[in-house]
Amino acid sequence: FYKAVLSFSKINLEQQEKLNSLYMDSLLNAAFSYYENKLYTEAIPLFEDLIQRGNKLLEDDYYKSLISLFDSYNQNKDYDKFLLLYNTLKKNQNLSISVLNKIKFLLADNYILQEEYLKAYDVYLEIMMCKEPAFVSLAFQNAYNLSILYRKEIKKDPGEILQKIESSLSDNKELLLQHY
Repeated sequence: FYKAVLSFSKINLEQQEKLNSLYMDSLLNAAFSYYENKLYTEAIPLFEDLIQRGNKLLEDDYYKSLISLFDSYNQNKDYDKFLLLYNTLKKNQNLSISVLNKIKFLLADNYILQEEYLKAYDVYLEIMMCKEPAFVSLAFQNAYNLSILYRKEIKKDPGEILQKIESSLSDNKELLLQHY
């Protein structure tokens, strides 16, 4: 009898794992379907659920869900939720530089949407210090544009950003030349 119960419980565990996997796949597909159709209000709770169950997701799916959740918050004007999640992740997670910088670009977008241009500018400067050429280049362009468009709010000369990029890209002369 004991062996029969033990083998039955193993079957149930396997079936349970299969059901959990199917549920996660369904949740992931539904979240991205809403997101891609710009139905952010519907996508947000699904992404939040996915992030809470992060250990059951593939790493790539987790990061894509996380970035999509941040973008959904911005698109839905849930700025406070965005900042709360950002501050929580910044303290508790070891995110790759690439994922962290993508989230920082969304953070800058968050500040721009709230018309906090100086904060957005500062985020771009922070990204420029990462030394990854693609991120540095885009952050430079965005910071430079902000310094021109919102000179009064930022109170920095656009030329200052050129000096910062020189120090940030001193190792990469080829990329540096692209900005002059």
